[in-house]
Amino acid sequence: MTNAIIQPNPTDFSERDKISYYFKVIDEILEGVFKPRFRLFDNFINYYTKGTYYDSSKIDFGQIIQNFPISESVSASLYLKDPYFSITTNQWRNISAHKTFTINKDSIKIEYGKKNIKTLNISFEQLKMILDWSQDIYRVIRLAEVFISLNFIKEVVDNLGGTDKMNLRFESVLMHLIHNIQIVGFQFLSTIEQDKTFILRLKKKNNFDLKDSVIHASQFLEHIASAVYDDEFTRDKFTDVQVQVMDDNNEKFASSTVRISSAMRKLKKEINLDEYIQCIDFNINNFA
Repeated sequence: MTNAIIQPNPTDFSERDKISYYFKVIDEILEGVFKPRFRLFDNFINYYTKGTYYDSSKIDFGQIIQNFPISESVSASLYLKDPYFSITTNQWRNISAHKTFTINKDSIKIEYGKKNIKTLNISFEQLKMILDWSQDIYRVIRLAEVFISLNFIKEVVDNLGGTDKMNLRFESVLMHLIHNIQIVGFQFLSTIEQDKTFILRLKKKNNFDLKDSVIHASQFLEHIASAVYDDEFTRDKFTDVQVQVMDDNNEKFASSTVRISSAMRKLKKEINLDEYIQCIDFNINNFA
């Protein structure tokens, strides 16, 4: 999530700066988000092939790639090396992180390896292909992680020490929530931080009047409140959460607001649904 949020827009970069930026992104993807998931994947594969678990937390990226079970290396080949030059994934990380590349006017010279240094000249277009490959293998291994979590969510939560021990980032949970909100017919417009209130602004559901839309949208309040509360960086930043529903002209709106403490009491089953509804402040304007 951090990688996605802090990325600049490279559209206006010069060609030289754009190439440097591509290497930076490759490093951040392979080192920051792909490697920890590949390490987990390697644990699964070793357990599958050998029937025993081993601790790879002290093994570096290159050793994990090099020692990957041969019997599964063909199926996992896109994880282990790029499909264009057959340079291993960890070497692309090294090239990008240690900046062992030279940007020339019409090509890029890269150097990799420890004892026997190898050099290769690639085009700007080929580097973009490497960037796309690094993004693709991350997306696939991330999706695999999601499937595993969905199928074994209880075991995963228990292994992490229960929900109280889980460190959930607010923006990550919010992204999933917005995705689900759009599936049920709302259109996401924006988020607003107003004083101590976090506001989610939506466009009314298709073929639904505004009143029905805001009642439906109010059902998201406790999920937003939970996302705020579960992240220690936002827990003390907001006291209330609000959902605003805009009309077709994005001018008039209705809203529902609840205190985060009340929503958390509902989630912890300290109050029932009727008591929770009494805590929600509905504001539905009169429309002509």
